[in-house]
Amino acid sequence: MKKMMVFLAVAVLALAVLAPISQAKPKSRVKGFFIGSCLGVRSATAYNEGKDLSIREWGLLIPGFQCYIMVMNGIDGKNGKTNRDLAKQYGSNFF
Repeated sequence: MKKMMVFLAVAVLALAVLAPISQAKPKSRVKGFFIGSCLGVRSATAYNEGKDLSIREWGLLIPGFQCYIMVMNGIDGKNGKTNRDLAKQYGSNFF
């Protein structure tokens, strides 16, 4: 009986995880999943809306470059930089 309950719990959990993935846009399923799991939900939703990822977001995947990017992001956050400022700097296709 315990094995059956565990199996049902795992099946329900798997369906809860896989159902939203199967309803995603066909062109962005796999890449959107990896972007979301590696870079966060903001990057994944922006990608799914047709935006490109900036070099600062890709830089978070490089271990030696990661600290530099995080410090620069923190400095920009401290200075009050907004998405509108980033769109002017990088172009509206990114932000």
